[in-house]
Amino acid sequence: MKKLFSMVLSIAMIMSVACFAVSAADVTISDLAELQAFAADVNSGNSYAGKTVVLDADINLGGAEWTPIAKATRIGTGFSGNVFSGTFDGQNHEITGLVITTVSGDDTAGFFGAVSGGTVKNLKFVDVNVNVPEGENAGAAVGAMAGGLVDGITVSGSVTGKAAVGGVVGRVLAIGTVQNCVNSATVVQTGKNDSAGGVVGKAYYTSLDGIMEIKNCKNSGSVTSQYAAGGIVGFCAGNVTDCENSGVVTGGDSAGGIVGEQTTWGTVSGNENSGAIYGKNALSAVGGIVGWVRYQDDANNYPRVDTVVVKDNKNTASIEGGRAAGGIAGMAHDQIIITGNKNSAASIAANNTTVDSAGGILGASATGQGYIVPNAVSTVSYNVSITPIENITSATGREALYYNEGNVQFDAVSATTNIVKAVATADGVNYDDLAKAVAAGGTVELFENVTLDETIVIDKDVILNGNGYTVAGKDGENFVSDGVTAFEINNAAVTINNLTVKGGSLTSADGTLACNNSAGDGIVANGATLNIVDSTVIGGDMTVNGGLTGSAIKAFDSDVTVSGSTLKSGAASNVGYGVVGYPTINTDEESEITISDTELYHSESTGYYEGAVDMISVTSDWGDISSRDNEVEMYGTITVLEGSAPLKNSNIEVPAGKTIEFIGAIDDSIEVPADTIILDFVEKDSKEDELRYNIVLKAANGETINRLNTVDLTFVLKQGATGKNTYEIVESNDEVEINMVNNDVNRYEFHYEDKDADVDTHIGKDIIIGEVVISGYGEFVFGANIGATTNAAHATTKVDNIVTDFVPNGKIEDGNGEFVIDKNDIKEAIEVPTRDLTINIDFPNSVKNNPKAYQDMTVVVSGDDLADVVIDLGDDNNGAAITADNRPDAKYTVEFVNGKYVVTVIDALTVHTSYDITVSGAGYRTARYTVRMTFDKVVNFWNNVKDADADVEVGEMQAKKNFLAGDIVKDNKINTYDLSAVVSYFGETGLSATNNKAYAKYDLNRDGFIDSKDVAIVLVSWGE
Repeated sequence: MKKLFSMVLSIAMIMSVACFAVSAADVTISDLAELQAFAADVNSGNSYAGKTVVLDADINLGGAEWTPIAKATRIGTGFSGNVFSGTFDGQNHEITGLVITTVSGDDTAGFFGAVSGGTVKNLKFVDVNVNVPEGENAGAAVGAMAGGLVDGITVSGSVTGKAAVGGVVGRVLAIGTVQNCVNSATVVQTGKNDSAGGVVGKAYYTSLDGIMEIKNCKNSGSVTSQYAAGGIVGFCAGNVTDCENSGVVTGGDSAGGIVGEQTTWGTVSGNENSGAIYGKNALSAVGGIVGWVRYQDDANNYPRVDTVVVKDNKNTASIEGGRAAGGIAGMAHDQIIITGNKNSAASIAANNTTVDSAGGILGASATGQGYIVPNAVSTVSYNVSITPIENITSATGREALYYNEGNVQFDAVSATTNIVKAVATADGVNYDDLAKAVAAGGTVELFENVTLDETIVIDKDVILNGNGYTVAGKDGENFVSDGVTAFEINNAAVTINNLTVKGGSLTSADGTLACNNSAGDGIVANGATLNIVDSTVIGGDMTVNGGLTGSAIKAFDSDVTVSGSTLKSGAASNVGYGVVGYPTINTDEESEITISDTELYHSESTGYYEGAVDMISVTSDWGDISSRDNEVEMYGTITVLEGSAPLKNSNIEVPAGKTIEFIGAIDDSIEVPADTIILDFVEKDSKEDELRYNIVLKAANGETINRLNTVDLTFVLKQGATGKNTYEIVESNDEVEINMVNNDVNRYEFHYEDKDADVDTHIGKDIIIGEVVISGYGEFVFGANIGATTNAAHATTKVDNIVTDFVPNGKIEDGNGEFVIDKNDIKEAIEVPTRDLTINIDFPNSVKNNPKAYQDMTVVVSGDDLADVVIDLGDDNNGAAITADNRPDAKYTVEFVNGKYVVTVIDALTVHTSYDITVSGAGYRTARYTVRMTFDKVVNFWNNVKDADADVEVGEMQAKKNFLAGDIVKDNKINTYDLSAVVSYFGETGLSATNNKAYAKYDLNRDGFIDSKDVAIVLVSWGE
């Protein structure tokens, strides 16, 4: 009999897990039904951590839609949902007909969805069809993994997704290994900015606790991505070792035979590529091994950072891309080590018609993107390229190294990449000397920094694009040579763009006087038209006894325009007798100078000539050091850099239709009077039921309101749909008085005490004239009444102001400035202050917490401004949102602690309002109490008679009884009728919300039984 019972029990246990048993030992799967049961078990929350699952047979999935094992959603470097953390050993069996088409977003799409620290190995996927156009984690074997191992997987068929698409694995997150895998499936990524790889779509983020490794893998399937495509991995921040690719790789922005884009860390070594590489976009970077190398400025997600190493790889396939194509690497940003590689591609072509370059090893390098490894030096050394030089081509005709910039060292490379670097081109013709390129005229492109032994004289029209490089005059020594001026422009039109120009400095080793010597200027213009855009021009420094610093610009009878740039005079370092700091711009009266959106710097003179020379000096006698009145146009943002002598002289002109803003050291004499002022309200510290704002007049475009006297404003407060607000205009300082002009229309006059006097306190970019205090509650809009014709501001008439009256819709040509009064209205809402109420309902008779339907106990909170809030007590009720006076964040919570219900009503009860609290329950006497919410309060109820008065509300009311148990017949007496009611049902058991719920009122302790305990509860309050 015991054996029979044991057998029946075993069968029941098996049936309870849908015929799929999980024991402490390994699990074996032999058919589709068992595989489906295993998948369901994982997706119910069993991660199989520490367990091994073995596949014991080939399985055909029949082409039906497959729900991934461990279906989850990727969140950062982890998952929300179910994960697999055990070991799945396929024993080299086949899975045929895998189909996934319904996954989208960051949900994982693969035979396994999410692997977290687990292992998937020795498994063959035949005729895969993973097609999730909106999915962002797509791989045949694994959608995404965070730690763990994928080993010995083969895949055929096709895998398509929006992002992170891999033949074997979609994503690897920070830590994990993929090894010994082979893919022949077609891999396609359809999204705009992501990646695809023959084996892994994306292996990114780094960790100090571990690394990502992809090794000994092969791909022969074609790989296509709208952004980064790699024969092995599309986007990678780990090691890629001993892998082979023969599939065609096509990327949008980057494409590589092994890695599409390598970022921030990792070594790519011992790999071979024989698949053709194509870059689809004009700015794409393509390489036989790696398409693009760059770095993430993101220490949180990429804490492990080091120079990327590309070594001991081989490429035999042709390469065609946009702006950069290289036999080993297409483009490297900021730092890279490329060593021991061999390229034998038949052809390498870059085809961007504007800017491109191609190389046998490295196509191009650049600086200035992302995190820079401290003190890193990029090296390209001991590589071999046997691609014929004539087969390394670019659409612009530039050779391989012309666009390699920054600290890149080329050593022991083959002849096809170790070519002479061009310094510049002029209209597409290469020159190894900048002076030669400039002499040719036209458009000149600079490819590296240049130091000049002699000034370059320009007498032809030239556009010089600096590409961020520097042209510097050679430094001189006193009594031997002057600092070299960089450019002298004679009777020519020259545009300088994105270039730093510096005059040579003058130094002295022994402190000898150098009064006959000077530092070099940045640019000297004679009868020229000079346009400087997005550039920096610096005069040479002077660090000797005596002498003159260099100016950024000297102009004779020239038109000079400077925009978006920085101009600096040379630094003057006094070591004794004195140094004269020449002006930043030194020009004659025949020149016209226009400066916009530019930074200016000028140092003080020291020593014998101590004092400030004008930053911009206009002289009638060339060589005269003394400053003259400036006659220079300026507009936009003009910044005087820290440490400068102040920019001074009030004869700076602002062109018609332009505005100007000064930042930094500006002499008090410079004022640009405003012709437009704006009414604004700036919030101050406020109280719970009150908002305060300064009433401010602001000058438009950073100009100055000149000597304000009076302001006349009429205000209006518009109330929203609910609530009621009021406002008051009050004084905010001792200088401005406020008078109510017309109470009926809310018109006020703000005026200074000495309204006709020339008082400096009336001058400023922002002037506070008063304060508005808005009280009450509800939504409102406050501002000036645009319908009032009296709105105006007035300046003093005792000085020669450009504008003396500002009125709405005023025009400067009519003598009136514009007064904008409707731009910055206050649109706010003051919420009614609320208080929280806690209601304690104590049951000394140890009432049980049952479902609310059986508990049949209710708390009701009601008041004038609150719809009745009905709160049911019971174990299936908890915090819920309520609506109170348009407060959607109001809620109540219910807790049952130590035989007591604690009900808390939060953010719903308004201050200074009274509310009724009613506590009732079947078999209990109803209790009511009114509480006024002056502050957060606690109200207590209990269900028996106390020996002494207790607090219902502390300090307000005390009582011995309120919410009594046992008043079953509801006659406000607890007597024999109540006792008889309980006794008549004595012995009833198994009561619940679904079984004889009506008996609950006799079950006073709600324990599901009507017994002696319920009788005792009646007797405790007997006679009340």
